[in-house]
Amino acid sequence: MRIASILKSALFAAAATVVGSSAALAGPLGIALPNNFYFDTTQSYETLVDPANNKLTLDGVFTVGTISSVQNGIPVYTYGAGGRFLMGEFGGFTLDLANSGPVPMTNLTVLNFTGGHINYYVHSTDTFNVNSGTVAGDISSVTTGGSLFLSAIPQARNAAGDTLTIILNGDPTDFSGSAAFADLDVTATGPGGAADPMYPFLNSDAFIGFGGDPYDLKFQGGANLASNSIFPCGNDFGVCGSNFVKGVLIPEPITLSVFGVGLAGAASFRRRKAKKA
Repeated sequence: MRIASILKSALFAAAATVVGSSAALAGPLGIALPNNFYFDTTQSYETLVDPANNKLTLDGVFTVGTISSVQNGIPVYTYGAGGRFLMGEFGGFTLDLANSGPVPMTNLTVLNFTGGHINYYVHSTDTFNVNSGTVAGDISSVTTGGSLFLSAIPQARNAAGDTLTIILNGDPTDFSGSAAFADLDVTATGPGGAADPMYPFLNSDAFIGFGGDPYDLKFQGGANLASNSIFPCGNDFGVCGSNFVKGVLIPEPITLSVFGVGLAGAASFRRRKAKKA
């Protein structure tokens, strides 16, 4: 009974340490992460998908305005703090025409995409650009000269293998707003085989997605056409908005450490009990 109590206390302490704490991890490249965190991307820019003109791919760039604790919302990082500018790019999403289109009896249009990737980079200067003249140039401002911070690929959200869902208030070329959803899995290596420094911390399988498959990060966002947005979209993008990514740090190292203390206590208790006998 006493041994069970010790083990139970150890596991409870581990859970409390992982779930209840909002203390930040001073992660690689000097970017802090709380145990339960979200990236708040306050500026996101993307290309406009236009099936009528055979524009079926989605690409874009973004900056991470803050990283905050889910528990208390207090930022542990803000864009540019300490000379670290966290920004990213996404692309490779291709419109699934067979599973996209207007929703009957509503003003909604659902766009489903296959494939895709998202990569985060840390720069020592603010190289972010949405006015280079080309989308490729703007993406290059993010991927060139920075250090890979995080790389992730979206997981299938349905039986068709779609990885990104965007719900529009209107058709793809004339909408007043949108909501986007994706389930992301952190990868061990990013573009060009670069090691992902956050992989050991974020490969948590914390969420369960389609078919019971686990994933690491939950993505949700929204965007408007440039003419409807609250801030300028720059010269190179027709759509801009914001998004956030939620995740948790891997709890196993803490759990095993505290659990080990519990086992040591249990063993000590058994030895004392054997001596008394």
